[in-house]
Amino acid sequence: MTAWKTGAAAVRFVQCLLLALLVAGCGRSGDRAAEEAAKASDLAAAAEAEAKDDCRDRLNAAARRVSPESLGVQTRRDSVVNALNSWLASCGEADVKALSISDANAALLSETSLRTARAVRFSENDVLYIRDSMLLKGLTESIWKQIPSGTDQANAESRRITALFRHLIRNVALAAAEENRVPVGLYEALLTGRGGVEDRIWAFTEALRQRQIDSLVLQPATPAAASGSFVET
Repeated sequence: MTAWKTGAAAVRFVQCLLLALLVAGCGRSGDRAAEEAAKASDLAAAAEAEAKDDCRDRLNAAARRVSPESLGVQTRRDSVVNALNSWLASCGEADVKALSISDANAALLSETSLRTARAVRFSENDVLYIRDSMLLKGLTESIWKQIPSGTDQANAESRRITALFRHLIRNVALAAAEENRVPVGLYEALLTGRGGVEDRIWAFTEALRQRQIDSLVLQPATPAAASGSFVET
């Protein structure tokens, strides 16, 4: 009887030991699975961060090639367009396709302009616009830094806008009305410091756009005088 009890106790002991080993093994297996899942998550996050860094570097490289400092002489526009479209196809095409033009804005555009706006591709005109915007962004940042906000932010904003207007008036000299001048764009007018009244208005409104300030150009209902443009009437 004693031997039987001893044998039964030994069997129960072995069973308990096996159960303990089994539970411990399951615990280690669960820990390994959790560790592998964490490693996979870390690798995915690292790959995503690397892809974002690569996209950012490619976009910065394209932007540097069209920056105002290059003066548009050392850079071929078509190569910049290709670089931007390559970045767009790899990094941002899905986001751009998700954007939509409202019916109100579409009603203000011609069919050609609407088709261009909906095209998920950069063109040479986009390159020129980016260059002009970068130039005006740098100009407005410089002027805005010279006038701190202080306690009266509205007054400071008004002074900044006035300073911007005066800067453009001083630095874009008016060409004579009878001058036979080759038509130039905004960038060339700012670079050479010569342009018409319309060039001053164009530069001022585009500069305000860089500060996210809306502007409105009003044209008189009466026709312009015999000499000069409607702005001078």
